Amino acid sequence: GPAGSRARGSPGGRRRTLLAAATTGCGLATALLFTVGRGDVFAGVALFVLAHVGSTIGASIYNSFLPLVATGRGMSRLSGLAWGLSYFGGIACFLLCLPFTRGGLDDANAANFANAFVVTAVFLLAIGLPAVAALPSAAPAQGASGPGPYRRIWSTIRQWRREREVPKFLLAYYL
Repeated sequence: GPAGSRARGSPGGRRRTLLAAATTGCGLATALLFTVGRGDVFAGVALFVLAHVGSTIGASIYNSFLPLVATGRGMSRLSGLAWGLSYFGGIACFLLCLPFTRGGLDDANAANFANAFVVTAVFLLAIGLPAVAALPSAAPAQGASGPGPYRRIWSTIRQWRREREVPKFLLAYYL
């Protein structure tokens, strides 16, 4: 079909929409942590879980864009650069939150401390949503012989027997 119709239904376009939704959901749940008061354990845990799920889903979708924006050795470089920049972003957000958290988490500073959740949410959305918009909306055209994503996943799983470090890495990562 025409290129325009392909882009609307492309995996990259759906991924971008899902990534934007996960990022927004994570940001909103994080901001709503501001409203949690003393004794609101269930609300705090529920919002934290929602933010964490949004973050985890978002990270997985974000990582799936790597083959769309780089190839070969460029993938390794870009992945490493993005990983490193994410740490700088975390440090920057931490520094922005310091004025609110320096007084500690006691009753006198609780309201001020809660502002750190709003700062974190605004930082996430201000950095994350423009990044989502910059990602490609369409997957590059694959030749007829190119394997689909599910075949690539299955091929990776089958090769684990030869690549003994992959299961070890995944086990270490998740534990």
